[in-house]
This record gives sequence, structure tokens and C-alpha cells, in this order.
Amino acid sequence: LSPANLAYIGLRDVDPGERDLIKDLGIRAYSMYEVDRYGIGSVMEHALAHISPNNSKPLHLSYDIDAVDPAVAPATGTMVRGGFNLREAHYIAERVAETGMLGSMDIVEVNPMLTDSVGAEATVDLGVNLVASALGNRIL
Repeated sequence: LSPANLAYIGLRDVDPGERDLIKDLGIRAYSMYEVDRYGIGSVMEHALAHISPNNSKPLHLSYDIDAVDPAVAPATGTMVRGGFNLREAHYIAERVAETGMLGSMDIVEVNPMLTDSVGAEATVDLGVNLVASALGNRIL
């Protein structure tokens, strides 16, 4: 997998080594600043155009649950406030589904042992629902 075909969306806690690696490899990265400034819709359009111009390549969606705000998804080892809200989290998966090019998906950084049963259930339910959204599940 070429770094030129990657996009990181929703970054907010990046250590200097990670920052240097992202820059050195030329990985397209969007922090929560860009999400706040331009909106998740615009960020997704830019990211998809970069990864798969003309919607021409299958997509792999690797969803780090810690990209979601810990108020929504507390069962993770890297809890950093200011992440995606529930709608932003789903929009990403829904937009990938709209491309019709989802080839594979994973959800990572889920650890139900790090919170109470309510937080664990909320996080796991979110993960299941994100997969459903990426596969095309819609309200209407």
C-alpha cells in the first residue's frame, strides 16, 4: 500500500515522530481543525478525490474508534477529547458506502475492558453501526 493512497481524517493528538512520518511519507492528513473549519463533507470529498480519483479504486476503511470523541465511544485506550461526534463518525462511513467502492473495512482501538459496561456497550454498538453504515445501511 502506497502512502500516496492514504488519508488520515480527524487527527488531534499526534506526537512529533508521527507528525514527521506523515510529512516525510506525504500522507494526506486532515486534523480536527480542518473538519471544524470545512466540515466533514468537504474533508471527505477532498480525501476521496485524493485516494481514488474518478472513484476508480477499491477502498479500505480502517476506522480507529479513538477518532470518535470519548463521550461517544469511551471504550478505547487513547481517549482524547474533541473527536468526531456521532453524526461525523457515521458520515464518513456513509460517504464511503455511497462510492460503491468499499472493498474492506476494519474497526480498531476498541477495548471494552477500559470502561464500565455502559461505555463498553455504547462503543461496541457504535462500531457495529459504523460497519452497517459503510455497507450502505440508511435511515431512508
